[in-house]
Amino acid sequence: MFLSEVIRVARRFQRSIRVDADLESVETLDSFICHESHSTAIQTMAKLILESDQRAFTWTGPYGGGKSSLALVLAGVVNRNSNHRKKAFAQLNKPKWLRNALPANQDNWLVIPVVGRRSNPVEDIRESLKISISAEPGKPHTKQRRADSTGTDVISRLEDEAKARPSGGVLLIIDEMGKFLEGARSDDIDIHFFQELAEHANRCEGRFIVIGILHQTFGQYASRLGLEIQDEWTKIQGRFIDIPITTAVDEVIELIGRAIVTDDNPTSGQQHCNAVAKTIAKRRPGTSLDMSEKLRRCWPLHPITAALIGPISRGKFAQNERSVFGFLCSEEPFGFQEFLRTTRVNESSLYRSDKLWDYLRSNLEPAIVASPVGHRWVQNAEVIERCEMRGLPLHIKLIKTIALIDLFGEGSGVMAERSILRSCRGKFKVSEVDKALTDMEDWSVIIFRKHLNSWAIYDGSDFDIQSAVETEKAKSLLIDLRKLGEVTSMAPLVAKKHYFDTGTLRWFESGLVVLSACESAVSNFIPSGGESGKFLLVMSSAQASRSEVEDICKKASRLSEDYPVAVGIPPRMWLLHELGVELGALLDVQRHSPELEGDVVARREISAWVTAKSFRFKEELKSELVGAEWYVDGEQVQTTDRMSLSKLVSKIAGDTYKSAPIIKNELINRIKPSSSGRAAVRRLIYCMVNNPDRENLGIDGFKAERGLYSSILARSGLHCKKSKVYKFEKPSKKHALGKSFVPMWEKGLNKLESSSEPLALSELYELWKAPPFGIREGLLPVLSMAFILAERESIAVYSQGMFRPDIDDFFCDQLLQDASQIQLLYVCISEQQKRFLDAIAKSVGNLTGNQIQETFLSISV
Repeated sequence: MFLSEVIRVARRFQRSIRVDADLESVETLDSFICHESHSTAIQTMAKLILESDQRAFTWTGPYGGGKSSLALVLAGVVNRNSNHRKKAFAQLNKPKWLRNALPANQDNWLVIPVVGRRSNPVEDIRESLKISISAEPGKPHTKQRRADSTGTDVISRLEDEAKARPSGGVLLIIDEMGKFLEGARSDDIDIHFFQELAEHANRCEGRFIVIGILHQTFGQYASRLGLEIQDEWTKIQGRFIDIPITTAVDEVIELIGRAIVTDDNPTSGQQHCNAVAKTIAKRRPGTSLDMSEKLRRCWPLHPITAALIGPISRGKFAQNERSVFGFLCSEEPFGFQEFLRTTRVNESSLYRSDKLWDYLRSNLEPAIVASPVGHRWVQNAEVIERCEMRGLPLHIKLIKTIALIDLFGEGSGVMAERSILRSCRGKFKVSEVDKALTDMEDWSVIIFRKHLNSWAIYDGSDFDIQSAVETEKAKSLLIDLRKLGEVTSMAPLVAKKHYFDTGTLRWFESGLVVLSACESAVSNFIPSGGESGKFLLVMSSAQASRSEVEDICKKASRLSEDYPVAVGIPPRMWLLHELGVELGALLDVQRHSPELEGDVVARREISAWVTAKSFRFKEELKSELVGAEWYVDGEQVQTTDRMSLSKLVSKIAGDTYKSAPIIKNELINRIKPSSSGRAAVRRLIYCMVNNPDRENLGIDGFKAERGLYSSILARSGLHCKKSKVYKFEKPSKKHALGKSFVPMWEKGLNKLESSSEPLALSELYELWKAPPFGIREGLLPVLSMAFILAERESIAVYSQGMFRPDIDDFFCDQLLQDASQIQLLYVCISEQQKRFLDAIAKSVGNLTGNQIQETFLSISV
């Protein structure tokens, strides 16, 4: 029998909370566990409501700390349903002071749940208010006010509703409030709305209570906006009373014990629980007396594992309780669920700390390396690898445990004491544990700290990456875009609608440019890889004013010539510049620091830093590209999302290639057709020359060349039946699809007419490839042959400088291999000459009209 058959994770701990969707959920109340930190927060808020005029609060704490669940339970205290109220009240341990602060009877409270996003908070709160009011059938409500973009109508309506409920009030819960602040940081959103909201709540005659749920303070959200704006945001938060909510390590252990449901909880591991609980109590005075029992309830987690999950979940790479339950439900390699499925029921079967290390290493290492503990993590990982090359399974088990405790033990009370490490031995003897510790000390991978009476990982590197990066940044604030491009290439922008309309796939190169080089980058742009233009995102430090940047970008966008170049100003240009400078400095340290040559740990760490910073830079680029303010030919265009950016790309493509023929054939409508596509073109051209008077050019069945013929020549009317004879014709403006070929056709004829010397076919190709036609190379042989055959009466054909009266398979091969070896000469034939030729044709019965025409052309040229 496997552990998965007797152990499961309680369902109520497997889903995250959403305050608007779960407002009436009884299951949410059942799954809530009121920690001491929650009780303290509610008590603080209730006392402030009773003893002062304060009604606006923010709850601040790390991701997954139970803030949303606590908000739902608080909303349950004033729920319209009496049973719901009683259950919520009981979950908060029936605090009398809360009943006084939030007196609740049926239908006397209006609860408005809002979930933040990067949008206008005024609109979202107005909509949530409307929904909450409509959910109270039969109850009279205050008069709706006229909508105001500043939100005064929303605030006034909230006050009116609070005053209309003398025995109750209005409870506004804004979950994920930080999303609104992030939107205000980069978009045109007035952050002062929250100041007005808090001030009116504090002055309202009725009970109007506002609770905003945050992951960090206002000032931290504005940390990159400059000191003046940071001060302004801090003043706004001053209108709120901030209440911190942080789940303690002991509370996480209790949560784990409640989340793991088992049909059997053995007591044989009690000595391990006692040893860990004793160590925790020794280093953390005030630890609950039942800690050993709490750890035992976490079976089959080893007590060290259970004690460390809390500190790990509070790291900046995790999300607190959300990470805890994500681990318990994880199907990832070395995860808890995999352990349950593959481990048989046995009292000694424990998910030990060495397996937890493997889980973190396999699934979270990139995030950990980019966090504040990244340097130590890389050091410890390197030490473990050195130990794995010479150690036995027990050595590896112990070194991983020491590494975990060294990284995350702070605050948990767990230290790598001898008694703690002995509890990890599994099937090994105590004497073997002591021997292994001595071995690893001799190998210089661990060190014993006498003042702490515990073991720790021996530091193998003293290279200070942060200091080295700051030194490089101080040398120059200039950005080497070539260097950044090596690690953060930007994806091209595809003109999707243009592709749908014309059948030709066009893309625009996207790239970065510093403000000082903007004008030269635009004026010197020449496509090199088939792109149709370029989108340049400008990077500049905060020293340049917005108006200065706009003037330069507007001027630069007018400098593009044949191919369009859009110049964009990102919403957070200064942040992009700062990230670019930092990433460039990191790359310089990685490539030019001699100290790294013999320091494996430092090399590994800086490699991880570069990966993490590159990823962040690329993600920021994607966001800034979408929201940039673009200038095209001196005109400003604003994009708000990826859809509008795609429309802009297609519009520019359509304007640039406005005379592009409509050819929907993916086989050869491309720059470099496949070998099968080229073979089909060759066979089609042979048929065009040898069977011009036959239906479908004599192609039987559904071969690839038949598809090319139908989609390019037949659909456009370039080959059609006329006067009962199939022949090649010039495109007609009256033909639905053929009219799109008229501009490129007429331009080609005009170029031939204006040339007194034979013109290389390759020059005609260059004309058709450039704007406003933009015909792809794969199509050119087919279209040029159709052009020659349709205009045979007025075009003389040369091959390698010699006139060719006949067009045969050999000529086709030359055209396909090297278009520069084919020349065309326009020969104008007067009406008198045409009548003369007709007379000859009638008198010479054994010559066809074409033969006489070719003879005349040979004499003319």
